[in-house]
Amino acid sequence: MSVRISAQERDALYGRIVLRLNGIGDVETVVEGRDWEAAQRLGEEFSALLRLVYTDLGWGERSSSEELTLSTPPDVMRHAAGVLHEIAKAERAIWEVRRQEADEELGEVVQVQEACERILGQLDQGDR
Repeated sequence: MSVRISAQERDALYGRIVLRLNGIGDVETVVEGRDWEAAQRLGEEFSALLRLVYTDLGWGERSSSEELTLSTPPDVMRHAAGVLHEIAKAERAIWEVRRQEADEELGEVVQVQEACERILGQLDQGDR
């Protein structure tokens, strides 16, 4: 079975992989702490993400708008997609909370603006 993704999906996946690769130093930390289970998990995670990049996505910006057929082995692709899915799910939850907080803050700002407009309007009428 061949897996195809759009150019936009490629760019989104690539961007998130590059962000996740910022944590590759965690491998050294867990090895120094002799946490072999975490070292194995991180090693598998980064290995799958790197393999997806160097096999299919490529490094850097892409100028092509064509679909891309992925040739990374299915087990590696499944692992990489699972990791990225969990990351995206967690990030989405954070952004949903932030959006809700921003909506609440905006509501308060609008209320202050409207109250001040009403106060200023009443003061202006009193000056006449």
